[in-house]
Amino acid sequence: MRLSPLALTQAAEAFYARPVNQANEAQPSERGACGELRLAAEAACVSVPALRAAAVAAADALARARAALFEAETSLTAAQDAADPRVISEAKAQAQRAYRRGYLSSADTQDRRRTATAWLRELDRLNRDARMAKSAFDRARRGVNSATLTVEMALRTAYAERIRAETAADACRMARARLAECEERDILSMQAETANRGPQEFAQPSPLPARPIESTSPEPEHTAATAADATATPVDEGDRVRSPLVIQRLMGGDRNVLRAISTDLAETTGRDATTFMLLLQELIEAITSSAAEAGFLEFDRDDPFWSQFSRDEARSIVQALARMGFRYDAREGWLGGRPPGHNEFSLALAHVGYDVRGIRLPPGSGLADLFKGAHVSVDEQLALRAPNLALEQMLELLGLRADRLGELWDDWGRLRPLLLAESPEKPD
Repeated sequence: MRLSPLALTQAAEAFYARPVNQANEAQPSERGACGELRLAAEAACVSVPALRAAAVAAADALARARAALFEAETSLTAAQDAADPRVISEAKAQAQRAYRRGYLSSADTQDRRRTATAWLRELDRLNRDARMAKSAFDRARRGVNSATLTVEMALRTAYAERIRAETAADACRMARARLAECEERDILSMQAETANRGPQEFAQPSPLPARPIESTSPEPEHTAATAADATATPVDEGDRVRSPLVIQRLMGGDRNVLRAISTDLAETTGRDATTFMLLLQELIEAITSSAAEAGFLEFDRDDPFWSQFSRDEARSIVQALARMGFRYDAREGWLGGRPPGHNEFSLALAHVGYDVRGIRLPPGSGLADLFKGAHVSVDEQLALRAPNLALEQMLELLGLRADRLGELWDDWGRLRPLLLAESPEKPD
């Protein structure tokens, strides 16, 4: 028996119900069976943002220290060249040759005296410059030594701050995973009670309350559909038509499902529904961006250019272009408004194993339009990398984008069963 997201939420609400105005003051026993785990997760995660900020600041300080060391080494090289004894000796030798030429060409004693005076003044200037160059060299050497020590200290600090931040992030992730697992077990228990089944049948409830995500992307030989159609199309499963999951409806842009889930979570947790709408919208954008960055794109199979390649080859071309700095976003277009040219396409094709001479390339002005019909295959990425929407899978999938969704991960144990539930009929 599968329950709708609303039924699952009502079951969770019956277990976690407490006065909203007393939520912050509630003791662990008043927070349900997972109250202590929630307190532990909050305690483990509260310092993570500050530690990550400290790690970023330490990394920036290290970069500045290395830049200062580079400048100090450049100054030392210039001072060393200026203080080179060979350079000074050669300058003195030139001054002596100039004196000899002047002395031999002198007409009288007065000219020879002026020539000797000029030579001695030049020698004095060269000696003063040599002493100044030696002093500058000594200062530059001390500057390099000081900058080297600063870099070593900044490097140790950066390593220590990074390890502290990573350790705290791992502890936070583990605490949230335990909390999510506990809350999912509670929701399953409430689901069992709602179904009027004996508790002995659910002594060890399954951690997967619903079916995993399956890719609905068309095969390479089929015509590509739009992202909304791909995530909203029911799947034929023998005798019955299986509805898409809630997460697929969300990724397809169903605003009604977004509002319903946000409202249900707000009623369950006692928080503002708008907060959950913003968090879910940011989750959708983060998943879409990560899928586009990973190259999960679908192209128009009727296009004269893309019809020459399989889906995997087309995605390899996209990834090769991205490595050259030409990144394409299905919503915003080329990064910086700079599309690749024929040379870049030729290199990308060579990476896949094709000779550009055997490929039908559009004119130069048409290269920028090759990606206009592409869309992001989000459900395929989720099916491959996070089929169960487990917390560890989602954090690995989103990478640094997951840092902005900390409030959502705190309630992931309540949200995940809803996202993996089959959605009701799509309203008209």
